[in-house]
Amino acid sequence: MVLVAIGAAKLLHWWDMPQFTVLTALSLRQARAMEENLRADVFPHANHFFSLTVWTSPAAMRRFATSGAHRHALKMGSRLTDTSRFHVYWAEEIPRIPDALAEWHTALPEPLRAQVPRDAA
Repeated sequence: MVLVAIGAAKLLHWWDMPQFTVLTALSLRQARAMEENLRADVFPHANHFFSLTVWTSPAAMRRFATSGAHRHALKMGSRLTDTSRFHVYWAEEIPRIPDALAEWHTALPEPLRAQVPRDAA
């Protein structure tokens, strides 16, 4: 079993893109450098930016989330992003992006599902 974390963020303002890009790149590098990380990706979908990370344990995921560049990114999140929804779940194997998106979308509260189309390009 692997622990999957998928999250979405939508920027408040287009002019925050440079700072968001730097924070995202540093967090992605941090995740990929951790031995317990099995996958780390960032991608656009449905007018949001998504992150997908896969971990060997909850402890490893917590160490990542509460340290380094990612910790700083979380502090800046409310200033830079309008929405930020994360879903964490156990999976038998490392998921493909469409499968992780489907899990994330299913976990959304019903009123939000229409706001983020499941099959948006």
